[in-house]
Amino acid sequence: MVHGGGQVGVALDVTADGFELSVQDDGAGATPGTLERLRTARPGRQDAARSRRGGGLGSGIVNAIAHRVGWRVRWDSDGGMRVTVSGPLSGW
Repeated sequence: MVHGGGQVGVALDVTADGFELSVQDDGAGATPGTLERLRTARPGRQDAARSRRGGGLGSGIVNAIAHRVGWRVRWDSDGGMRVTVSGPLSGW
């Protein structure tokens, strides 16, 4: 998949215990401050400047849904941006 001129990769690993879904791009990545904002984002808690740059509404929705169903979200930046959602499959 191509996004904004770069590559985006999606990986899904499913085991008897659960799943891990990762989405990673090969962009510039994020600063430690931006990663912290992504980790704590909630829907409706974004400022206009952050919304224009990205990392606003989408990160809040991912965090809120994962928290509600007991999944974990990990935001990483090492040669691009990666978000990983993991959790049990029980109840689905």
